[in-house]
Amino acid sequence: MTERLDPGHYRPVLIQNDALLRRFGALDLAELYLRSGIGHTAAVTPHYTSAEDGVAFVSGGCIVDGHLHLAGATRIQHSAHVGIMSGSRLAPGWVLFVRKGELGNSAIVPPGREVNCSSEVMFLEMRPDADAGFVSSYFNSRHGRMAFLRQQRGMMITSISLYDVPNLPVPKVHRDVARYIGDKVRQAERLRERARRLRRATSGAFSAAGLLPASSTIKRVERVRAVDVLDRLDSLHYRSDLLENLHAIRRHPTVCLGSATDFAELADGDHGNPVYGDGPIYVRATELAGDTLDSHTEARLDERYSNALPSSVWASSNDVLFSIVGTLGAVGILEDGNRAVLSRGVAKVRPIKLQKHYVKAFMRTRTFANELLRRSVGTIQRGVYLESLRGLEIPVLDEHIRSVIANNEETADKSLLYSKRLSRAACLIVEHLIEGRISESDLVAAQKALEAGDYSADRSILQALRQSDAPMARPLIPDLDGLYALLDEPDEGEDR
Repeated sequence: MTERLDPGHYRPVLIQNDALLRRFGALDLAELYLRSGIGHTAAVTPHYTSAEDGVAFVSGGCIVDGHLHLAGATRIQHSAHVGIMSGSRLAPGWVLFVRKGELGNSAIVPPGREVNCSSEVMFLEMRPDADAGFVSSYFNSRHGRMAFLRQQRGMMITSISLYDVPNLPVPKVHRDVARYIGDKVRQAERLRERARRLRRATSGAFSAAGLLPASSTIKRVERVRAVDVLDRLDSLHYRSDLLENLHAIRRHPTVCLGSATDFAELADGDHGNPVYGDGPIYVRATELAGDTLDSHTEARLDERYSNALPSSVWASSNDVLFSIVGTLGAVGILEDGNRAVLSRGVAKVRPIKLQKHYVKAFMRTRTFANELLRRSVGTIQRGVYLESLRGLEIPVLDEHIRSVIANNEETADKSLLYSKRLSRAACLIVEHLIEGRISESDLVAAQKALEAGDYSADRSILQALRQSDAPMARPLIPDLDGLYALLDEPDEGEDR
């Protein structure tokens, strides 16, 4: 018993987890950080900005899969960041975790980023001898999450307080073990940064071609050129900013998705009520939101239900998938060799002449999303009919530019996918270590071998990781050669 009187603190599974950590050997979190704090607690609205130099304001929803997702984060004024909100100003290398909501979700502030945070997030400035990557991986692991759950307080909205953090148990490990696990997190962030850089280069290529035009003032009613008038009478179809996108596309040679010589297999997904199970992958629009598809985390259908579906709702790794209901323009490509059933909010198309990753890259742009919006119908939820998809145009840029864009997009996809799996590998290694399924000596040996340029021990450890504990569970990282090849590639500005 402790001074806590709330029954949730004494749930048997949480007490057992605490005992397991203590048997393994644990120290208090306070021994690993210099200071802790909670994000900005006062009003933020007056400090919001849409300016390009705005500073990312991190909420709990920005911490996903062990990383900070800053692309959709709210922005605050830089003057507030260094002034009235300086108390929640974050520095690279600090460990963040969610204290409200998805309790324990953790990430590290990446280098070269100006970031601030909300009161949903707690931050730790780590000691120089503590490995932030190891600590963050532990927080994201099953045992770290249960340690957080034991410390939560509150009835309606549960949270962790600053007073509970110092005594949170953390596994006490050899410094080489902490570095081995922490390096997986740093490699994952390095791959994410590479993907961001490649995506910026792709945006630059489309912008140089005039395919990312600045939005014009929206006019609900105006004169429209006769050539643009079709059978649609709704004003959205002729909105000035959306027509500007269409004109930008038509300044280049184009091919339509309905062209039988340029594309095949244009179809939308299953309109039935899905029966979930352990069968084939089921792709919904929500899974496309991150621009990459991970077969490890997708929903799956019942085998018998999927066997009765027509071939038109099935997709392969040769197809480009894109959302056509609700969130318009989310896009992805299945991993090589995978097949999946599409939901009704997802369409597929198979490029014949153009590289599939070039088509995907263009579909990721605001220009393509605006074309989907222009062709959409509905009031509560916008959607695009299959027949209307046939007229969507893809610009055909110079062959060299297309090749560069396609290669960048493919490498970015692989980098993001392996980044997620490396982060998950770090968490699994922490769990296996605490549970006695792998020894500290094995990890120390693997780290020393890596420092000597020998990947064999690391390969053995990663090969043993599975997506779950099920007897026939798939490997977490099926293609280790592909992972090592990506990690061996020099980053921008590096010499090899």
